[in-house]
Amino acid sequence: MTPNERLPVFRGAMTAIVTPFLDDGAVDLATFETLVSWQIACGIHGLVPCGTTGEGATLRPEEHALLIETTVRTASGRVPVLAGCGTNDTKTTIAGAERAAKAGADGLLVVTPYYNKPNRSGMLAHFAAIARAVDLPIVAYNVPGRTGQNLGVEQTLALSEIPGVVGVKEAAGNLEQLAAIVAGRPRGFAVLSGDDALALGATSNVAARIQGLATPGAVVASDATLALCRGAFITRSLGETDLSGVEAPALLHEVVGGAGRTAVAADATKPMLGRDREVGLLLDR
Repeated sequence: MTPNERLPVFRGAMTAIVTPFLDDGAVDLATFETLVSWQIACGIHGLVPCGTTGEGATLRPEEHALLIETTVRTASGRVPVLAGCGTNDTKTTIAGAERAAKAGADGLLVVTPYYNKPNRSGMLAHFAAIARAVDLPIVAYNVPGRTGQNLGVEQTLALSEIPGVVGVKEAAGNLEQLAAIVAGRPRGFAVLSGDDALALGATSNVAARIQGLATPGAVVASDATLALCRGAFITRSLGETDLSGVEAPALLHEVVGGAGRTAVAADATKPMLGRDREVGLLLDR
């Protein structure tokens, strides 16, 4: 199968799921499993463990494997699991990809190398090496606010021609860039919006025609996120041009600072604090 003949593997509303921790710093696996089950019960279309929201960059290898295994086992084939495994080192990323494959993940979310900021040839070589090493579909993750480098339209389209790279999670905060990627992508290359703040604009812009959202907002606002995706896809099927007349549900989240790993309530309504001052999501219901 050539890159241009692929069909999107991941679409709809996919939750970038948090990793809860106990007071002693260990992963709270029971709460994590409860959260995964709750997400599926809410009707989410896919799960993304060990991404930025799941503190993938600070997980130990055994924690990384355990979280992916737990997500796959709990999901039990009901929704796809797109496992985060990207780092700024190719060999380390391949090791994470191999763990994800062994755990049964359906695909890999691979962030562009941070800090190193490779040039075009280095970026393409990084993703090509991962694709050769592991027989799982790869979704590249462009989040320049965290990596210090914007993948951009031209490099994204170049990545789309690598066999095994099936999509991009685009979180540059630029709708014009998002639309340009969609306009130039090969058939079957999925484009997922990774920005909560641009969720409405991304899904309502029919010209962009993204496949869905891979977002931390869905952690605590699954119903709202699902409604947003359903509204966009229904609108397209009816041939409308935008969603300007639709009242968008709010994706309410709040940045919560904190040092050290801290427990999170199983009902996911309390602030979640992480090792690296990661975003905590809070929804009052």
